Amino acid sequence: MTLRDLAEFPLALPGINTTLRQLLDIYCSRQGLSYHSVLDSDNLDTLAQFAVTGSAVTFGGELFVRHHLSAGKLIALNVPELKENDRSIEIQALASRHVSPVTEQFIDYIREAIVPPLR
Repeated sequence: MTLRDLAEFPLALPGINTTLRQLLDIYCSRQGLSYHSVLDSDNLDTLAQFAVTGSAVTFGGELFVRHHLSAGKLIALNVPELKENDRSIEIQALASRHVSPVTEQFIDYIREAIVPPLR
């Protein structure tokens, strides 16, 4: 499904200061597309819950909706136009600083949670 197709649906979108929203706005501007956002929120769970009701389509990473996907409450569609702007997650720490065991556990948790990515 293309972004042009999705623009025809009511959308629940992340706030205007998020990179996902900025990518969406840039692409739509370049393609002369307009969309109708029925809900703007910086809370990803709010967007997912709203999409579960069937009131709108939302955009987000698989990590945040994995439980809805596995429960069959949502489906994931790849949007080719947004795939061109793949983003990545980096975990950074000072080279000279020792990372605590709790931080190491968190890093391990994040690594396991994001692999394999939705493609």
